[in-house]
Amino acid sequence: MDIQLLKKFYRHECTPDEVKEVLSWFKQEELQQAEEEALSTLWQQAEHEKNEPANWHDADKVLLNIQAQKNLHAALSGDEVQPVRRFYFSDPWKQYLKLAAALLLPLCAVWLLTQKLQSSQEPKLLTVEARPGMKKTITLADGSVVKLHSGSSISFYSDFKTNRTVSLNGEAFFEVAKDSLYPFTVRSGAIHTQALGTSFNIDYQKGDSTIHVALVTGRVKVSHQEQKGADPLAVLEPGQQLVYSKPSASYQVAPFKERIVLGWKDGVLQFEDASLPEVIHELERWYGVRVEVRDSGESAVRADWHFTASYDRQPLETVLQGISFVKKLTYTRPDSNTVLLSLGQ
Repeated sequence: MDIQLLKKFYRHECTPDEVKEVLSWFKQEELQQAEEEALSTLWQQAEHEKNEPANWHDADKVLLNIQAQKNLHAALSGDEVQPVRRFYFSDPWKQYLKLAAALLLPLCAVWLLTQKLQSSQEPKLLTVEARPGMKKTITLADGSVVKLHSGSSISFYSDFKTNRTVSLNGEAFFEVAKDSLYPFTVRSGAIHTQALGTSFNIDYQKGDSTIHVALVTGRVKVSHQEQKGADPLAVLEPGQQLVYSKPSASYQVAPFKERIVLGWKDGVLQFEDASLPEVIHELERWYGVRVEVRDSGESAVRADWHFTASYDRQPLETVLQGISFVKKLTYTRPDSNTVLLSLGQ
């Protein structure tokens, strides 16, 4: 008997014809000494594998043994012998887990590193600006919406969701998202305006002598910047405006006209009994130009100069023509960024 064939038989790798050959050989009455030694060795190896605990749970080997025994009985009874095939089984869940681990472990490492870096970094101060001649609308991280007037800016920290504090320079309209845990505060020079969920307008120009806080909806609390924990200056109701005087640190609360105070956010340039310096300031802010005034009797003319008009999304040229017609003045444009006004006697 071929020793390699016996090894194939014990490894369950024989074809049906080879199985018949081995079983026929087993029926011989006498075996040669070499054949008996080979059989003994193969038997000991088979016994050793059978006693290995690791093999008790090897589904592949168990199925092979069953199939081999069925073939043995079939061969002895003369039935058809099926070929012995080796099957390779895998646990799909183990494969999925291995794949998931391979993908998730690097991602978890990156996430942990990012969290550590973020926790170790101080919040950054961010600034958003609307240049002269431009207006800008921004949505903050908490969902609040801010409309910036021309030449205005706001500053806030990168952890805004839990630190809802904004510093304003210029004019802006705020539509504040509600959050009872984190009040929304606007710092504008000497005063602070605090709201939980409301809409209001603040006009704070560093060069002006007054600060205006106008409430549209909800309620806001206006306080001195320096007096933390002190009673607020006022708690405004919708339709009220607080006008704070910087030189005297005093204030007044009174109703306001929405079309005058809030018209800018809808593109309406409004003058209400405006002095010449006020008109010049608005023209420079709205259109991003520099306005120069020339006149012969400067003091007398400017002291008696007042202007009332409204312009809905009109270009600078149209506004200048209107002012010139009403106030009897002339203007020239030396370049696109400069306006020269000439006042009459």
